[in-house]
Amino acid sequence: MAPKACNSALEAIRTWKWIPGTARREIPSQGCRYNLGKKRRMTERDSRSFTFPRALIEYQLHVIVQALFDAEARISATPIVQTARKDAPAVREALISYPTILKVEFRGSRAVSRIIGSLAGKYVERLGDANLEDAAVKCVFGAYNHHGQVCFSTERNYVIRSVADRFMECSRQKRRSSRLGVPILKDSPSKLKPSRSKGAKFVFGSSTFKD
Repeated sequence: MAPKACNSALEAIRTWKWIPGTARREIPSQGCRYNLGKKRRMTERDSRSFTFPRALIEYQLHVIVQALFDAEARISATPIVQTARKDAPAVREALISYPTILKVEFRGSRAVSRIIGSLAGKYVERLGDANLEDAAVKCVFGAYNHHGQVCFSTERNYVIRSVADRFMECSRQKRRSSRLGVPILKDSPSKLKPSRSKGAKFVFGSSTFKD
């Protein structure tokens, strides 16, 4: 099941990425128009099968996917994989470890993030010849976007020792060229002292913490 979904999405994205933006926009628009026209019928059908409120049924994920199907969208790019709770760990690992999966996004608790992070770490590819400048740009952006006050902010970067110094220099350069707003918290330095006392080294920041 998981490999079929991954392969289906891969085949779809090979075409999807070459579709102009205007055409992409029209596909979900067609789905919305179809959804509005067929919403009553689908709601009546599902309300007889599930003990969900009608309002919830109208906006459930399967209604959206069905609408895209009928709008002749390349729906294989958005497959749904459902599983019983007891089978979830095996299915989750099958999806994350599949070779064509390059990125994992999720919504859930911190416990879920730990599970996904540990699984992704098992299958991550360590590239000694990676584009460090590009990696630094993304890591700095992830850490400073909205002052780090977003659920997907970058907190840790794992770098191979052989390229660590070069990566840190690229990060310094990117940080110096980044424009940042006025920080909200005035006592931010005090929150860093415990880390420094435990051996952390600060790469950039105020003169108070500059090594």
